[in-house]
Amino acid sequence: MIGTGATSEIDPMRTAPEMIAPGVLALLLATLLVACNKPAASPGASAAASAAPIAEAPTTPPDGEVCALLSDAEVRAVFPSAGAGKAENTRAKYGIKACTWDGTFGRFAVQLMPADQVDANRTMRSMADGFIDPLRADAKQHVRFEPLQGLGADATAVLEPMDAAKGITTEVAMLAAVKGQTTLMILSDGLAGGDRTQGLATLQALGQKAYARL
Repeated sequence: MIGTGATSEIDPMRTAPEMIAPGVLALLLATLLVACNKPAASPGASAAASAAPIAEAPTTPPDGEVCALLSDAEVRAVFPSAGAGKAENTRAKYGIKACTWDGTFGRFAVQLMPADQVDANRTMRSMADGFIDPLRADAKQHVRFEPLQGLGADATAVLEPMDAAKGITTEVAMLAAVKGQTTLMILSDGLAGGDRTQGLATLQALGQKAYARL
Protein backbone atom coordinates (compact mmCIF):
# COMPACT_ATOMS: atom_id res chain seq x y z
CA MET A 1 0.00 0.00 0.00
CA ILE A 2 1.18 3.53 -0.70
CA GLY A 3 2.41 5.30 2.39
CA THR A 4 2.87 2.18 4.53
CA GLY A 5 6.65 2.05 4.20
CA ALA A 6 6.52 -1.77 4.06
CA THR A 7 9.38 -3.54 2.34
CA SER A 8 7.92 -7.05 2.09
CA GLU A 9 7.02 -8.76 -1.16
CA ILE A 10 3.90 -7.21 -2.68
CA ASP A 11 1.44 -9.31 -4.68
CA PRO A 12 0.71 -6.57 -7.29
CA MET A 13 4.33 -6.95 -8.45
CA ARG A 14 3.43 -10.37 -9.79
CA THR A 15 0.13 -9.35 -11.37
CA ALA A 16 0.71 -5.95 -12.99
CA PRO A 17 -0.47 -6.08 -16.64
CA GLU A 18 1.94 -5.61 -19.51
CA MET A 19 0.87 -2.95 -22.01
CA ILE A 20 2.74 -1.67 -25.05
CA ALA A 21 3.66 2.01 -24.76
CA PRO A 22 6.67 2.63 -27.02
CA GLY A 23 8.61 5.85 -26.71
CA VAL A 24 7.22 7.05 -23.38
CA LEU A 25 10.43 6.50 -21.44
CA ALA A 26 12.55 8.04 -24.17
CA LEU A 27 10.46 11.20 -23.86
CA LEU A 28 10.71 11.26 -20.06
CA LEU A 29 14.45 10.60 -20.00
CA ALA A 30 15.00 13.43 -22.46
CA THR A 31 12.81 15.69 -20.35
CA LEU A 32 14.85 14.85 -17.27
CA LEU A 33 18.06 15.76 -19.06
CA VAL A 34 16.58 19.14 -20.00
CA ALA A 35 15.30 19.67 -16.46
CA CYS A 36 18.74 18.97 -15.05
CA ASN A 37 20.21 21.80 -17.09
CA LYS A 38 17.63 24.51 -16.37
CA PRO A 39 18.73 27.58 -14.37
CA ALA A 40 18.52 27.38 -10.59
CA ALA A 41 15.35 28.70 -8.98
CA SER A 42 15.36 31.89 -6.91
CA PRO A 43 14.88 31.50 -3.12
CA GLY A 44 11.23 32.54 -3.39
CA ALA A 45 10.37 30.26 -6.28
CA SER A 46 7.72 27.57 -5.94
CA ALA A 47 8.43 23.84 -5.68
CA ALA A 48 7.57 23.51 -9.36
CA ALA A 49 10.44 25.78 -10.38
CA SER A 50 13.28 24.54 -12.59
CA ALA A 51 16.06 22.43 -11.13
CA ALA A 52 19.53 23.83 -10.63
CA PRO A 53 22.09 22.95 -13.34
CA ILE A 54 24.24 19.89 -12.85
CA ALA A 55 27.97 20.18 -13.39
CA GLU A 56 29.61 17.83 -15.87
CA ALA A 57 30.99 14.54 -14.57
CA PRO A 58 29.66 14.75 -10.98
CA THR A 59 30.08 11.77 -8.70
CA THR A 60 27.64 8.92 -9.29
CA PRO A 61 27.89 5.16 -8.72
CA PRO A 62 30.33 3.27 -10.99
CA ASP A 63 29.17 1.82 -14.30
CA GLY A 64 27.18 -1.35 -13.77
CA GLU A 65 26.23 -0.57 -10.19
CA VAL A 66 22.85 0.81 -11.26
CA CYS A 67 21.89 -2.59 -12.70
CA ALA A 68 22.64 -4.14 -9.29
CA LEU A 69 19.86 -2.15 -7.63
CA LEU A 70 17.20 -4.52 -8.99
CA SER A 71 17.65 -8.08 -10.19
CA ASP A 72 16.32 -9.33 -13.51
CA ALA A 73 14.05 -11.69 -11.54
CA GLU A 74 12.54 -8.79 -9.58
CA VAL A 75 11.75 -6.91 -12.77
CA ARG A 76 10.35 -10.02 -14.46
CA ALA A 77 8.04 -10.57 -11.49
CA VAL A 78 6.21 -7.50 -12.82
CA PHE A 79 7.04 -7.75 -16.53
CA PRO A 80 7.61 -11.40 -17.52
CA SER A 81 8.85 -10.47 -21.02
CA ALA A 82 11.64 -8.22 -19.71
CA GLY A 83 15.11 -9.01 -20.99
CA ALA A 84 18.30 -8.65 -18.98
CA GLY A 85 19.08 -5.25 -17.52
CA LYS A 86 21.47 -3.16 -19.60
CA ALA A 87 23.56 -0.22 -18.41
CA GLU A 88 22.67 3.03 -20.18
CA ASN A 89 25.32 5.69 -19.63
CA THR A 90 24.93 8.01 -22.63
CA ARG A 91 24.13 10.87 -20.21
CA ALA A 92 27.00 10.06 -17.84
CA LYS A 93 28.68 13.43 -18.45
CA TYR A 94 25.65 14.99 -16.76
CA GLY A 95 25.92 12.54 -13.87
CA ILE A 96 22.92 10.52 -15.11
CA LYS A 97 23.27 6.74 -15.25
CA ALA A 98 20.57 4.16 -15.80
CA CYS A 99 19.78 0.49 -16.21
CA THR A 100 17.00 -0.49 -18.61
CA TRP A 101 14.92 -3.61 -19.16
CA ASP A 102 13.06 -3.96 -22.47
CA GLY A 103 10.14 -6.21 -23.34
CA THR A 104 6.77 -6.32 -25.07
CA PHE A 105 5.45 -3.89 -22.44
CA GLY A 106 7.97 -1.22 -23.50
CA ARG A 107 10.80 -0.24 -21.17
CA PHE A 108 11.47 -0.18 -17.43
CA ALA A 109 14.35 1.91 -16.08
CA VAL A 110 16.20 2.61 -12.86
CA GLN A 111 18.08 5.88 -13.06
CA LEU A 112 20.49 7.72 -10.77
CA MET A 113 21.59 11.34 -10.87
CA PRO A 114 23.17 13.80 -8.43
CA ALA A 115 20.71 15.40 -6.01
CA ASP A 116 22.34 18.82 -6.35
CA GLN A 117 19.85 21.27 -4.77
CA VAL A 118 16.94 19.15 -6.00
CA ASP A 119 14.50 17.31 -3.74
CA ALA A 120 12.46 14.39 -5.05
CA ASN A 121 9.14 16.21 -5.22
CA ARG A 122 10.69 19.10 -7.12
CA THR A 123 12.29 16.67 -9.57
CA MET A 124 8.92 15.11 -10.29
CA ARG A 125 7.25 18.46 -10.84
CA SER A 126 9.97 19.43 -13.31
CA MET A 127 9.52 16.11 -15.11
CA ALA A 128 5.81 16.80 -15.52
CA ASP A 129 6.61 19.38 -18.19
CA GLY A 130 7.51 16.46 -20.46
CA PHE A 131 4.06 14.89 -20.49
CA ILE A 132 1.60 17.79 -20.25
CA ASP A 133 0.26 20.09 -22.95
CA PRO A 134 2.36 23.29 -22.84
CA LEU A 135 -0.62 25.24 -24.18
CA ARG A 136 -2.79 24.21 -21.23
CA ALA A 137 -2.10 26.43 -18.21
CA ASP A 138 -4.12 24.10 -16.00
CA ALA A 139 -2.60 20.81 -17.17
CA LYS A 140 -0.21 20.32 -14.25
CA GLN A 141 -3.10 20.75 -11.82
CA HIS A 142 -4.48 17.44 -13.11
CA VAL A 143 -1.27 15.53 -12.36
CA ARG A 144 -1.44 13.71 -9.01
CA PHE A 145 1.89 13.85 -7.18
CA GLU A 146 1.69 11.03 -4.63
CA PRO A 147 3.93 11.18 -1.51
CA LEU A 148 5.61 7.88 -0.63
CA GLN A 149 6.99 6.55 2.64
CA GLY A 150 9.90 4.19 3.13
CA LEU A 151 11.91 6.02 0.44
CA GLY A 152 13.38 8.98 2.31
CA ALA A 153 12.09 12.54 2.57
CA ASP A 154 9.91 13.98 -0.20
CA ALA A 155 9.72 10.72 -2.20
CA THR A 156 7.02 11.19 -4.84
CA ALA A 157 5.31 9.08 -7.50
CA VAL A 158 3.20 9.93 -10.53
CA LEU A 159 1.00 7.44 -12.37
CA GLU A 160 -1.37 8.88 -14.94
CA PRO A 161 -2.99 7.54 -18.13
CA MET A 162 -2.97 9.66 -21.26
CA ASP A 163 -5.90 12.08 -21.05
CA ALA A 164 -6.12 14.80 -23.69
CA ALA A 165 -9.07 16.39 -21.92
CA LYS A 166 -6.83 17.07 -18.92
CA GLY A 167 -3.78 18.04 -20.98
CA ILE A 168 -1.84 14.85 -20.15
CA THR A 169 -0.26 13.93 -23.47
CA THR A 170 1.11 10.45 -22.71
CA GLU A 171 0.80 7.79 -20.04
CA VAL A 172 3.38 8.06 -17.27
CA ALA A 173 4.52 5.93 -14.32
CA MET A 174 7.54 7.03 -12.32
CA LEU A 175 8.87 7.83 -8.87
CA ALA A 176 11.71 9.89 -7.46
CA ALA A 177 13.51 9.51 -4.12
CA VAL A 178 16.66 11.08 -2.70
CA LYS A 179 19.31 9.26 -0.66
CA GLY A 180 22.35 11.24 0.38
CA GLN A 181 23.60 13.08 -2.69
CA THR A 182 21.81 10.85 -5.20
CA THR A 183 18.35 10.98 -6.74
CA LEU A 184 16.85 7.58 -7.57
CA MET A 185 14.22 7.43 -10.28
CA ILE A 186 12.05 4.52 -11.39
CA LEU A 187 10.39 5.00 -14.79
CA SER A 188 8.15 2.47 -16.47
CA ASP A 189 5.97 1.81 -19.45
CA GLY A 190 3.08 -0.58 -18.99
CA LEU A 191 1.69 0.45 -15.58
CA ALA A 192 -0.45 3.53 -16.18
CA GLY A 193 -3.09 1.68 -18.20
CA GLY A 194 -4.04 -0.69 -15.39
CA ASP A 195 -5.36 -0.31 -11.86
CA ARG A 196 -3.89 2.87 -10.37
CA THR A 197 -3.61 1.66 -6.77
CA GLN A 198 -1.88 -1.53 -7.90
CA GLY A 199 0.44 0.39 -10.20
CA LEU A 200 1.49 2.78 -7.43
CA ALA A 201 2.07 -0.15 -5.06
CA THR A 202 4.26 -1.81 -7.68
CA LEU A 203 6.30 1.35 -8.22
CA GLN A 204 6.77 1.76 -4.48
CA ALA A 205 7.76 -1.87 -3.93
CA LEU A 206 10.40 -1.79 -6.67
CA GLY A 207 11.56 1.63 -5.50
CA GLN A 208 12.02 0.42 -1.93
CA LYS A 209 14.14 -2.50 -3.09
CA ALA A 210 16.40 -0.26 -5.18
CA TYR A 211 16.54 2.43 -2.48
CA ALA A 212 17.65 -0.07 0.17
CA ARG A 213 20.59 -1.13 -2.02
CA LEU A 214 21.68 2.38 -2.97
